[in-house]
Amino acid sequence: MLSNEIMGYVALWILWGNTLLVALAALKRAGVLAGRARELSRSAGELVAGAERLFRAKIIEHDGPHLAAFRVDQLGRHGTGALRSIRWHDRKTHSELSSGVVEVDGERVSVAPGACEVWVGADEAEAAAACPSRAAFEEAYPSAKKTRGVERDVVVELGAGRDVWLFGRVTDQGGNLALTGPSSGTMLVAAMDPIVWLARRVWFVRFVFVPAILAGAAACTALALTAPVFESLTSKLGGLLGLVFFLVVLPAGTALRDFLREPSQRFVRGVWEDPASATQPMSSAPVSDVS
Repeated sequence: MLSNEIMGYVALWILWGNTLLVALAALKRAGVLAGRARELSRSAGELVAGAERLFRAKIIEHDGPHLAAFRVDQLGRHGTGALRSIRWHDRKTHSELSSGVVEVDGERVSVAPGACEVWVGADEAEAAAACPSRAAFEEAYPSAKKTRGVERDVVVELGAGRDVWLFGRVTDQGGNLALTGPSSGTMLVAAMDPIVWLARRVWFVRFVFVPAILAGAAACTALALTAPVFESLTSKLGGLLGLVFFLVVLPAGTALRDFLREPSQRFVRGVWEDPASATQPMSSAPVSDVS
């Protein structure tokens, strides 16, 4: 039979193995984001025909309802519990780009339709996914209770008047500047500064998340190795904290992976709760007249 000391050391190896795997996965993803940030930083500058550029512009006009849009195909099913609700699950995320014109420092640049990445903020996506009205809930809920569920599209549009960041190849077409997709990858249309977004994610991974989980594993290990090892109260406390940390670090790694998803692939999901429950008056028990 294995002694408490041997089992304790095995548990510490497992704890450190999982912690290092989570840290390495986070650093690898941060490296990818950092590489993209460097690429975009190198391309930032004045518009030059024949070069790939990242620049800020204002949407002037577009064909169709928008210049670009972030769209999520969702399936909703009724939730469990006393209150009626619909829980939405993402099925497919994609970006759309139509033709239009943007303005950069007083100069007009035409934008050609094609493959693109549309980056929008989490607040805009959440607002688009919210329940618009009680009527919309009442219409969707019966279908959500069926086996097939209820389908919908969550759409965030970038239209005329919006400031956006664009990345693509600038070309000269008969004296007029036009923007097309870059030589590799797809055109980027972002509602926020993409370099800032990428830099913040990379900074968080390298200077907050990874140091925090390594420090947490080190603290648990230091307590667990307090003499007499795996026999003293302090050592047993360290082992217990190590178990808790092990159960926390894996979900934390999964949450970080979602946090590092580029905005064109972000999760939206969402829950619609019965709006009627918020408008119903609270019932009160009758008060007996005590004389």
